[in-house]
Amino acid sequence: MKEEFNVKDTKIAQREASLRKTHRLREPSVRRVYAAFFAVNLLLFLSCVTTPKAADPLAGGTEYLLLNGGALAYMVIDVKEARPILDGLSARFPLSAANSGQTKRLLDRTGSAALAVFGADRGGYVQAAAWGRYPAKKAGISFAFDRNWKKRKSGAGYSYWYSERNRVSVALSDSQAFVSMKTAGPDGPPEPAGLSPGIPVPGDFAAFRQGAALAFWLPEPRVPVERLTQSIELPLRIPAEEIFAALRREGGGDEKRYGALLRIRTPSASQARALASLFTMARNLIAGMTDDEGPAVPAAILFANPPVQDGRYVTVRTAVMDVETITLFFELFTTQRERF
Repeated sequence: MKEEFNVKDTKIAQREASLRKTHRLREPSVRRVYAAFFAVNLLLFLSCVTTPKAADPLAGGTEYLLLNGGALAYMVIDVKEARPILDGLSARFPLSAANSGQTKRLLDRTGSAALAVFGADRGGYVQAAAWGRYPAKKAGISFAFDRNWKKRKSGAGYSYWYSERNRVSVALSDSQAFVSMKTAGPDGPPEPAGLSPGIPVPGDFAAFRQGAALAFWLPEPRVPVERLTQSIELPLRIPAEEIFAALRREGGGDEKRYGALLRIRTPSASQARALASLFTMARNLIAGMTDDEGPAVPAAILFANPPVQDGRYVTVRTAVMDVETITLFFELFTTQRERF
């Protein structure tokens, strides 16, 4: 009987030892899981906290855009109204399929955006600041467990994700996104946001773009204007100090056609009058050209209506354009494309 109890005690002791051993083996594993969970959440929380803050330009009163200087064009976009144009522009850039998918998902969640376009001679990239509703925490987890993405610290102190393979850098919070995407050149994308306070918005640009789906200004218009006039074979010398352009949707419903309004600032009223006269002469010349004469088509779109001069400014209203035509004009302004 005593031996029977001893055998039972021995078996119980063995079970208890086995349980203690199992518990000791599992406990560190559970601790590691919890530690990793809290570390990831802390990392994501800190990422959101350090994401740059910038005012939505569609909300009004915005004096700066948190973008890099030196771009060919700066845009302010109502994404819902301009979505057909944005999809067309996205297709024009030589982005990978992965980046195209990322761009679409980003646009689906965005209400408004500011965009800077840098030609191949200025780094070859697009930089965007966007406002909307973004899955920052979910995206952060995906980035953290994807070996193609690395976490970096910007010169301004905020954290962002960088992918050399996709040629994209991203800083994301629940309500804001900053993105830089390479479009040309061998090097990687720059940091996603510009340095504070950013690029100053021209004082009268907000009033000019009211009601526009997409509006932009060219701070140094000489090069893009020369590219455009050469590509449509109209050797015009335009003394422009600054150009504003706004595209507004024409028609209702799902109509994907837009009219553009261009405003050119010249150094003086006399130069504005001379430019308006030059545009009128070009318009009369184009009216006598046939459709199969190459430059007639794009030039006819630009000079569909008589120019209007007001002091130092000349305003031109284009013909209504489809998305394909708009993307071609955009490419002429921002690249080395030779013909329409």
